[in-house]
Amino acid sequence: MATVALVVDDDEINRLVLEGMLGLAGYDVHFAENGLQAVEQFSALAPDIVLMDVMMPVMDGYEATRRIKKLAEDRFVPVIFLTAMSHDSDLAKCVEAGGEDFLTKPFSQVVLLAKLDSLKRTKALVDLVKHQRDDLDAMIAQLHREQLAAQQIFSRLLDRGCLGDSLIRQLISPLSIFNGDLLLAARTPAGELHVLLADATGHGLPAAMSTLPVADVFYEMTSRAASLAEIACGINDKLRTVLPTGLFMCAGMLALSRDGCSVQVWNSGLPDIALHGPDGIRRVASFNPPLAVLPSKLLDLAVPKFKTVPAERIFIYSDGITEAENSTRELFGEARLLAALGAWAADKSGFDAILAALVAHQGGQSQSDDVSLVEVTALPSVS
Repeated sequence: MATVALVVDDDEINRLVLEGMLGLAGYDVHFAENGLQAVEQFSALAPDIVLMDVMMPVMDGYEATRRIKKLAEDRFVPVIFLTAMSHDSDLAKCVEAGGEDFLTKPFSQVVLLAKLDSLKRTKALVDLVKHQRDDLDAMIAQLHREQLAAQQIFSRLLDRGCLGDSLIRQLISPLSIFNGDLLLAARTPAGELHVLLADATGHGLPAAMSTLPVADVFYEMTSRAASLAEIACGINDKLRTVLPTGLFMCAGMLALSRDGCSVQVWNSGLPDIALHGPDGIRRVASFNPPLAVLPSKLLDLAVPKFKTVPAERIFIYSDGITEAENSTRELFGEARLLAALGAWAADKSGFDAILAALVAHQGGQSQSDDVSLVEVTALPSVS
């Protein structure tokens, strides 16, 4: 297929000369006598290349080129200005208007065709890159659709418990579509509330994959009224079976009694779990390494148990909160979190205080890790 060239010039002799030069080189040549006609012809013909005079009636070449470039959008259509002007500032205006090149009159057929051949090669390269970009965009869109579908499947497999319980408040903010943090909640047959927050090694799909067997163990053992130590050992054994060497999972769990008067707490590698009430904050540091690091027989199975006061709150959070950075890369840290809780008042939620302090610290900085926080209020079960 011949390359379509649009010649824009108000001088008939110039048009005839260019028609001869371009016709012999195999171009399909079309004409416009002024800038306005050039814009109309461009819309009708969609030419591959434009040769544009500068000084014309009705509309000059500068304005016509600006309009043509706008109509072309992301399609690369080279414009060569044909001008009798030779001053540097005049030639610069050709480029500023959107021209790819210029040729001063009178011009040589050899030079003209050489410039056209060069621009044709550039156009072919630009078209190739655009085609590859479009293919890549289509692949990314397809991948995104597949990831969203997979994420919905993950959510349905993981959320089989009672995360909607009125005693639970939660923040789950994954770094990507797939979450390496895991939050689960379920009740035993006797009404005891079990909550687990886990943080798998890494981010994205590989980390999320490791959460599926954890959910199966947690829900199945909670349904059998297993203790926190038994659940932790069950998860640990499962992860040591399925995870590659070097991968592990930090985990915090609590078991709130049905009457809300006591709570047991397990911590394997997470930041300190905080029990927060009117009289202050009690902290439970990690007393075991992350799950999947040691055989279960080497774990410390002495699970701390605390009496609670009405409306006391238990906070478990991932290191995505404590390691959140501000613009100077300063970490949020546990000290800021505990300070936010320290401002506790009976009418103010510690959960909201932590989030407000975190947002203020980040100052608009984007997160660099999965961020998770759960608050459980020590009140009796209403079921």
